[in-house]
Amino acid sequence: MKLDQSGAIIGRPEVTASGGSDAARRTLEGSALRAVMRSSPFKNLPADKYDAWSEVVVNFDPSELL
Repeated sequence: MKLDQSGAIIGRPEVTASGGSDAARRTLEGSALRAVMRSSPFKNLPADKYDAWSEVVVNFDPSELL
């Protein structure tokens, strides 16, 4: 996802799920997208390091929840 300088998400994040059935992937993608969108804007990001956090990749691994 791409963030503006205030930590808000720009546009719609790209979400890709792998493994499992089509239905499971769609459910996981929707859940991940909702979680990320609810977290915006991300606060307390250092303004002087905007280049480092302007684009973020987040990996959700539900196998670690078991």
